[in-house]
Amino acid sequence: MNVKASSSSVSSLTLVHGVLLCLLSAFTAELLFQYFLEQMSLTSTFGRFFSVVITLYVIHRFALTSLRRYKPKLKDLILLHLMLVGTLLLAALIRFVALALSDYMDGWHIGKGLSPVSFHFMIPFATGAFILQSVLGHHFGLIFTISLTTLVSVYSPGHAVFVPLVLATNLVACLSLERLRSRSTYIRAGFYVGLTTLPFALASCLIADQYGTLDVALRLSGALVSGVLCCFIAAGLTPIVEFVGGYVTDIRLIEMATLDHPLL
Repeated sequence: MNVKASSSSVSSLTLVHGVLLCLLSAFTAELLFQYFLEQMSLTSTFGRFFSVVITLYVIHRFALTSLRRYKPKLKDLILLHLMLVGTLLLAALIRFVALALSDYMDGWHIGKGLSPVSFHFMIPFATGAFILQSVLGHHFGLIFTISLTTLVSVYSPGHAVFVPLVLATNLVACLSLERLRSRSTYIRAGFYVGLTTLPFALASCLIADQYGTLDVALRLSGALVSGVLCCFIAAGLTPIVEFVGGYVTDIRLIEMATLDHPLL
C-alpha cells in the first residue's frame, strides 16, 4: 500500500511540475517571438499561449504513460525545458540579428531585397537534442524534438519548411549520438545535422517566390553553419550539465576508466 501511495504521489508531483514547466516554456516562446508575428493582439497572444501549453503538456503526459524509459525526476524536467528555452533564445537572437543585417545590407545596396529568412538556417535547432541524448537518452531527445517542433510550427507560420527541418535535424542528432563513446562524436553528428539541413535550405529557395544568388548562398552555407554551431555548443555545455546536474554519462565513465585519468 505504501509503495503504491508513494508511486502515485511521485506521479502527481511529476504532472504538476510538468504543467508549471510547460507554462514557463510557452510564456518564454510568446515573450520572445510575438514581435516577429503579424498578429499581436491580446486574443491572438492568449490563443497561441494556451494552445502551446496544452500541446506541451499532452506530449509530456503521453510520454509518461507510453514510454517505459521516460521517468523524469524534477531535475530532468528542468533540463528538458531549459533546453527548449535556450533553443528559443538562440533562435530569437539570430532572427533579430537577421533583421538588422538585412536592413543594413539593403540600406547600403548590398544584396538588395535579401530576405531575413536566409539567415534563419544558421539557427542550431538541434543543440538541445545533442545534450539531452548524451545525458538522458533518446526518449528525452524525442520529447524535446516533438515539443520544439510544436513551438516552431506556432511561431513560424509563414515559413512551413522549418517545421520538418526541426523534426528531421533533431531526430538525426539523436540517432547520431546513440552510441556516444567520445566527445569527438559531436563533430560527426554536427556534420550529419548540417547535411540534413541542406535539402531543406534548397527546398526553401524553390518554394520562395523571389530569391537571389545571395539568398541561395546564405541558406546553403547557413545549413552547414547550423551543424557546426550545434556540435560546438553541445560539446561545451554537456560537461557543465553533467557537473551541475550530477549526471554520469557513458563518456564520463569512459574518461574515468582511462588509466592515466587523475582520479585513478
